[in-house]
Amino acid sequence: MDWWQSLITGLVVFAVVVLPIALVTTDRRRRGVIALPRHHPHTGTGVTKKEPTGALTMGRTLTGRPVVTLTGDHVADVKDIVFDPADGTVRCFTLATRALLPRRLSSLLLWQDVNALGPDAVMIRDRAALSAPEKLGEDLGTGSKVVGARLLTDAGTDIGRVADVVFGLDGHAHVVGCASESGHRFGRRVRVLLPIPLPVPISRERVVVPAQITDCQAEGLDAFPEARAKLLAQMHGSA
Repeated sequence: MDWWQSLITGLVVFAVVVLPIALVTTDRRRRGVIALPRHHPHTGTGVTKKEPTGALTMGRTLTGRPVVTLTGDHVADVKDIVFDPADGTVRCFTLATRALLPRRLSSLLLWQDVNALGPDAVMIRDRAALSAPEKLGEDLGTGSKVVGARLLTDAGTDIGRVADVVFGLDGHAHVVGCASESGHRFGRRVRVLLPIPLPVPISRERVVVPAQITDCQAEGLDAFPEARAKLLAQMHGSA
């Protein structure tokens, strides 16, 4: 009977430990950045208590960040970041429950209702800051998941997939670039940061970018502003 008891023990361990971890990992991989299907002007006054002007951050550091009220209540976690592809401005965050097996909430957090975007939490005044999806005026189901899309230059060269998105913070959060394993070092592909001058065509499968982007790579956020300035100079010079 020893083998039978070992089998039962193994099944119990799998159900209690391994399966929940796998489900949580799968949910985290689903989190990402969504581009809306069309442009709508930003409304609302916005907020001023954000990270320092000129700061840069990666999308993966925002997804999963707790949403906390000014009274200290942890009401949700950031699931996805939704932006307008016309100008790159962040429109809202979709939310998930704070649980071992998180589920998506129907409420959204519009950017203008964010009180502060800190390095460890997204602060809101109270639970009333959460909005119904209708307030955004968009069907998120028709938006495009940017992370995982192919990067294609306007010269027809595939340069890899979008692995993450770079956001600039200057009183508002907006897309300024992406991460992709399109760089090379010693014959191996490495992850680099690429500036993206919006608007660019974005579909569910591809993001089309200027061919000059391949000459303007950065290996970290510290070098990204220089790479972005180089790309803009090249584009303006060829205009």
